[in-house]
Amino acid sequence: MLATRGTPSQIARAIADGEEWAFEMKWDGYRMIAGVDTNSGVVLSSRNGKDLTHVFRDSGELAVLLQGEAQEHGGAIFDGELVALDDEGRPNFGLLQASLKNGDEAELRFMVFDILQLGPPGSPVRSLLRAPYRERRETLRASLADGDAVVVPPEYVGRLETAQRVSRELGLEGVIAKRLDSTYLPGQRGSAWVKLKLHIHQEVVVVGVRRAEDNPDRIRSLLLAVPNEDGELIYAGRIGSGFSQTQLADINEKLQRIQRKTPPIPDIPAADMADAWWVTPKNVAEVSIAGRTRGGRVRHAVWRGWRDDKDPSEVRWEV
Repeated sequence: MLATRGTPSQIARAIADGEEWAFEMKWDGYRMIAGVDTNSGVVLSSRNGKDLTHVFRDSGELAVLLQGEAQEHGGAIFDGELVALDDEGRPNFGLLQASLKNGDEAELRFMVFDILQLGPPGSPVRSLLRAPYRERRETLRASLADGDAVVVPPEYVGRLETAQRVSRELGLEGVIAKRLDSTYLPGQRGSAWVKLKLHIHQEVVVVGVRRAEDNPDRIRSLLLAVPNEDGELIYAGRIGSGFSQTQLADINEKLQRIQRKTPPIPDIPAADMADAWWVTPKNVAEVSIAGRTRGGRVRHAVWRGWRDDKDPSEVRWEV
């Protein structure tokens, strides 16, 4: 289940109308579904179904931490997010990227925030998809203990302002508001889950590379696109900051493999096309931006990393 973008005033109105909401922290990592079977082990998959079990070497801890009905029935299916912690214990997306690509020693945590089924994958004992959020959270706490690398972060039922203040103090992305009576809608973007971001992190599709003026083999900037309301990719500007030398080498290697002769979208300005080479629009990245211009371009974009767990068709403007 995916969250829609919202505003604090939207949640305030909903609460004033008598709706009950809980607030969770918004983690800066990779969303994963964990299938736990005490006999065969643990499988982690991304939103697009990619097997990512190998990236979290402590995934077996999920099976060890089962308790209650989940332990009794030999497994469960959980929803959560894999994050990498920096030296201050804060989630760091760049650190996670480096860990997944290069096997760097990073402190990884799997933050489990929902339970979708009691019983192992393929042998369901009880589906919880139609159970309200309130019940699923109670079941989650009764089914999974906290471990060294697996954590069930708390939800907070109280003032939104308090949740946002805590998120800001912890240096997190923001808050996810979830209606207490909401069911789980797999693969859907439901209005009962609302993301309230403190920072704008925009997903983009890379469509081209501008060459450096002093070295045609070096990247000057990347050309970006975002789907419009009809799902067609349109030009969204360029990004030329936030890269480390290691990241630039990785980007160049990744994009060289999918070069094409012509621009994949029609509306790129001539000034940006003059020194560019083109790539098939299949790779999604995430950038931090200050907003969007009236012409639909990113403002002050800074590189954050690849989103290999995303399909280009899933990208949407955040502002």
